[in-house]
Amino acid sequence: MNTPLPSVEEITALPAIDRGAVQKDHIDVNGHMTVMRYLDILTAGTITACGEYGLDLSYPKAHCMGLFAVDHHARYLRELRLGTHYTAHVRLLDASEQAVHTMAYLVDLDGGSVSSTLETLLLNVNLTTRRVARFTENTIAALATGLARSKALPWEVRGCGTMRMPERKGTR
Repeated sequence: MNTPLPSVEEITALPAIDRGAVQKDHIDVNGHMTVMRYLDILTAGTITACGEYGLDLSYPKAHCMGLFAVDHHARYLRELRLGTHYTAHVRLLDASEQAVHTMAYLVDLDGGSVSSTLETLLLNVNLTTRRVARFTENTIAALATGLARSKALPWEVRGCGTMRMPERKGTR
């Protein structure tokens, strides 16, 4: 699916979750950054962005719950080559009492273009029962605030069109 992208200016107005330059050990036999490195940057960026809502790496130990990625959709739009400077940015697309839907962008700063996107659907899972669970009240409130801030942005995000938030149970 060929969905329109927001502009580089719109994306880079979001906080930079990561920044760097493509290193020699990130290059594959075709002379561009490896797919694994794209996914590593965008996945780590998504995890970092979720920390704003209390879902950082301390969350599993503190609450015996963790985020499980149940759906990803990656798009590779422009190659990144050795030495290219990049930033990663994440936007919250939707949230419920037990799920988070995000879009991460990898921006080629030297070429002024979007290099890759990673849309992700994450579920909150109780680590004892291994079942989907409700977030803590503080996390629900933080997600609601983040979602309101995201929805106030003047640009639209179109994802792959196949990801669906799980049925909402209870009140938001």
